Amino acid sequence: MQTFVRYTVAMNKKPRKKLSIDQRAAQFAPFAALTGLGDMYKEEMRLTVPRPATDDDLAYELNARLSEIMYARNGKCLVHVSFFVEDRLKAGGHMIDMEGFTKEIDLRRRLLIMEDGSCIPLDDICGLELC
Repeated sequence: MQTFVRYTVAMNKKPRKKLSIDQRAAQFAPFAALTGLGDMYKEEMRLTVPRPATDDDLAYELNARLSEIMYARNGKCLVHVSFFVEDRLKAGGHMIDMEGFTKEIDLRRRLLIMEDGSCIPLDDICGLELC
């Protein structure tokens, strides 16, 4: 007789209202054991390249082009420059190609200063072409 009573009590319950996907996710959010794991995977998947090696021939060419810029038109030339930017979080970095007019070359701080205000360290320049 007890099994019959339990069965009828279960059958008389009202159906529950279905939760939306956002409500269900919020319900189980406190049980997320590995919070931050997705961000860690994204950071690991982000690609970086190692710093390119600078040989003596390339250094000689860069010095010659920098000298041309310094003595031509008071340091204002249209150039295409490729330089390496170190990554703050991982080993390596990425290359940036930029085209614009130079403003000056600061030998004391070892910077190539462009007219738009950007400063490029001379040690990070990998390619420099006069346009």
